[in-house]
Amino acid sequence: MKIYKTDKNHFGQNTFLYYDDVKKKGIIIDPGLSMEEMAHFIEENEIEIEKVLITHYHFDHIAGFKLGETFSKETYGSLLEKEQLESPQLNGSIQYLKKEIVAYCKTYLSEGDEIAFLDTILKVIVTPGHSHGHVCFYDKKNDIIFSGDTLFKEGVGRTDLPGGNANDLVTSIKTKLYTLPEETIVYPGHGDKTTIGHEKRNNPFVKDEV
Repeated sequence: MKIYKTDKNHFGQNTFLYYDDVKKKGIIIDPGLSMEEMAHFIEENEIEIEKVLITHYHFDHIAGFKLGETFSKETYGSLLEKEQLESPQLNGSIQYLKKEIVAYCKTYLSEGDEIAFLDTILKVIVTPGHSHGHVCFYDKKNDIIFSGDTLFKEGVGRTDLPGGNANDLVTSIKTKLYTLPEETIVYPGHGDKTTIGHEKRNNPFVKDEV
């Protein structure tokens, strides 16, 4: 399995392609502001997209949703954030992008749901804090988690936007992410990859007191 990232946008938002370069199949995670670059990579490498996953409803993570849908109609988002995903007023696209972005997902996810992809499973972990129904996608087999805007490399997601809560964010990280194996590689919604172990020892915002 390989990971390709696009992040060349004003907000430094990461869109990920999680794919098998032999079978030429993949999934898109957070079809955001650099989705056009991602689309070019997908087409150039002739990768079949099976699913499109969203970690949370904020505009920068769904700005390329419609383009993502052209690759796969199997779209997934948080059940707790259905209203926000479907509303340009609530997801911030009107305010920040001056255009309407909606994500009408085919499947809405809850805690513990599992998404099958090739020979692995992505488990849904609900991590409120950055947004009220934020979800992470954990691949136990390959020791990988896509953490969205919950946990960054030596940082955490902001909590001053609608639906954010600082106490919930700390609780989510301590009880749901820091309990994962330390070698788990974290691919966040902004910035570089890290590991759970590195964050437990070095993240200045959330101390390792699980």
